[in-house]
Amino acid sequence: SFKMADTVQQKLIDGVKTATAALTRRTLGVPEEGNEQAQPVPKVLDEKVKEVRMLLDAVEQALFHALRVEEFKGVFPFWALLERLESAISPTDHKFNNVIAAVAVVPCLRSPIGRSRAWIRQALNTKQLNRCVTILLSQEKYITAFWKQHALIRSQNIDNLSALLESLEQFDFMATVELSDLNDKPTWGNIKEDAPKSPPPSSNESGGGGGGWVPPRDKWKPGAAAGSTGGGWWSSLEGKIWGDEEEAAAWRAKAK
Repeated sequence: SFKMADTVQQKLIDGVKTATAALTRRTLGVPEEGNEQAQPVPKVLDEKVKEVRMLLDAVEQALFHALRVEEFKGVFPFWALLERLESAISPTDHKFNNVIAAVAVVPCLRSPIGRSRAWIRQALNTKQLNRCVTILLSQEKYITAFWKQHALIRSQNIDNLSALLESLEQFDFMATVELSDLNDKPTWGNIKEDAPKSPPPSSNESGGGGGGWVPPRDKWKPGAAAGSTGGGWWSSLEGKIWGDEEEAAAWRAKAK
């Protein structure tokens, strides 16, 4: 429903807002609420800092919300979109392309989800995330094709997210991009996770091309080939964030 979609979108924005506020307090040496003493101001803003990890998780979940994973046969499609936009954007935007190129050459990033998560880190490190997302938003036909109708990135609430992303340019991030752990499923906390109790045998196999994404509505598919639809579970809100089968069927029919 529209009401549920709006609630989810607000939760995602609030997650980024909360993480940004926490990071601001940490860098200013201001104690957290309820604490008398502040933690030491970090010399480097990388993933070793709790507040940076919170922010990375929140931004990932906001930008990747309601991607049309099912329609791309279970393959996480965000990285493929970035590669397509490298040549599709006219005139060429070199700063946008440089962020993609910096991630593409990292050998330990073996999967689409790994490269997508690393792209966010590289964009933050270079203070280009809001610029890159703004360019994404300008490509309306791709936004429609890659994200479902109830996605945050397709809603009016995206303006609130853009303002938050712009505010992140005040920080000098040094998040690690060359990190093989980025190929694994993230642990997202802003939206209730609906996960099976145990993963299938193929869950740790990257398979090179699939990115390991199983839509929560499908749960695990026993015997799924590695690199196709076996390999991970993702956050949902009572199993409804990712849309329903009618929407997916309609999109598949239109794609034909």
